Amino acid sequence: MDLTEPTLTIEAVGPKQWDRVRALRLASLREDPQSFFKLLSEEIGLTEDEWRARLASVNTWVAVLDGVDVGVVTSSPDRENPTAAHLSGLWVAPAGRRRRTAVALSGAVVERAGSEGFRRVVLWVASANHGADALYAGLGFTRTGRTDTFKPPRDLYTEWELELVL
Repeated sequence: MDLTEPTLTIEAVGPKQWDRVRALRLASLREDPQSFFKLLSEEIGLTEDEWRARLASVNTWVAVLDGVDVGVVTSSPDRENPTAAHLSGLWVAPAGRRRRTAVALSGAVVERAGSEGFRRVVLWVASANHGADALYAGLGFTRTGRTDTFKPPRDLYTEWELELVL
């Protein structure tokens, strides 16, 4: 019996890896739709060119556990605050959970944001996503007081903006 700990790596990816990111993103929207602002129906039909263009405009990381893609996260400059990086789309497949995968992916965003001179990392977390809310609190993120709601018919979900001051 092999008792070796699984190997987790975090890989920065770009347009050439569009298919890996697409597979993870669609899985996230399929398996945890209450956690994301976008719907599966809005992203399932995106073309290869659209995925490549999306990845050319953001920083993206994929978590790989023993050779299998198990998580994804993106970051970009925040549209509303030029001193902040925006973390979005963090998701970990069930096979990668409880292995600090989300911590490692978040850490990649925070590290890049700091190296690029951002003073804060901001994100939105859905009220239905208790695990993510607890994760981010454990990493030092705090609520800014800004809220929003999902678009109908999911407008029963609130989103909270969180920030981490670097």
